[in-house]
Amino acid sequence: MILKRIILPFFGSITVFLLASCGDLAKETVVGCTDHEHDHSISATNPSVSYQGQWRWCKNCKGLWFSGHTSGGKCPYNNSNHSFENSYQYILEFGSPGHSCEIPGRQCGWRFCNKCKGLFYSAYGNGVCKAGGSHDGSSSGEYVLPLSSQSTPYSTQGNWKWCNKCQGLVHVDGSGIYGLCPAGGNHDVSSSGSYHLFNAETRNGFRYCKNCKVLWDGSFSRNACPVTGFHSQEGSGNYLLDAGVKTNLLYTDMQPGWKMCYKCSNIIKPGTSPGECCVISGSDQHEFYSDPDYALRTSEMYRAQGGWKQCIKCNAIVYAGGTAGPCKAGGNHTYGSTEYYLRYQ
Repeated sequence: MILKRIILPFFGSITVFLLASCGDLAKETVVGCTDHEHDHSISATNPSVSYQGQWRWCKNCKGLWFSGHTSGGKCPYNNSNHSFENSYQYILEFGSPGHSCEIPGRQCGWRFCNKCKGLFYSAYGNGVCKAGGSHDGSSSGEYVLPLSSQSTPYSTQGNWKWCNKCQGLVHVDGSGIYGLCPAGGNHDVSSSGSYHLFNAETRNGFRYCKNCKVLWDGSFSRNACPVTGFHSQEGSGNYLLDAGVKTNLLYTDMQPGWKMCYKCSNIIKPGTSPGECCVISGSDQHEFYSDPDYALRTSEMYRAQGGWKQCIKCNAIVYAGGTAGPCKAGGNHTYGSTEYYLRYQ
């Protein structure tokens, strides 16, 4: 295992652990490096594996694309932005240029296109990009895709296929409609095996309370606002949070460990102390369900609102724009230094 600095899509240069090389990329379309004695199965305790989230399925072109930037990329369906509607968050394992897959049942050679924001297989050239010309993977690290369902800290979804025309990755749902291909017509997945991508649930229905400025789960009605009793949904967008993100893995783009307090329904980052809870009666401390953990983004991305910060007194995520809202711990919210970006629809 070695340390190396690499460039990932829009996150700059970082240090990651890399797996040792296993030689050339597999020459078959969907055959990974399988002739190795070492076991590098993905696990929560394997320090050789790094992860990147914010990959999404586009319901229009059926392709996988990276949503962790301020641009929505270029979709062949409407010549506009990709969609993240009804998509899981997909979490990809990455290496770097020259990194080969020593893990049995995985395939290297996948790269991010910084023009259309899609993922493409680079072993057979750069394919066709909807943004014009060929895909551009010059600033991408190398991604590794599983070729079968494996033991991982995440659930997996199969039926992801390689298109032999554009070199992109698309999901086949059984309808026989494979989405529009930037090379013309529909995607052609006839020569592809099935890839299995790690996924985590994305939940919606989170709301901003205009009175106390906290983010809360709008599906729960709690008498928990220190101003008016019940939280208000007036003027709030529908915010989305990524759920089930594991806290003991290495990420480049997410801060996991946020939870919902089941007493006040606020989204809380447990710290050295549980924090003051906004509930009117009972214990003053937040109490949490064991699952799930939520992950918040700390840099800009497509269709996300900045200006969210953690109150260091009550530990809640609150909107820091305008006048600070009242805090159950006394006075107004006091903000930490980290700014968070919440996706909305």
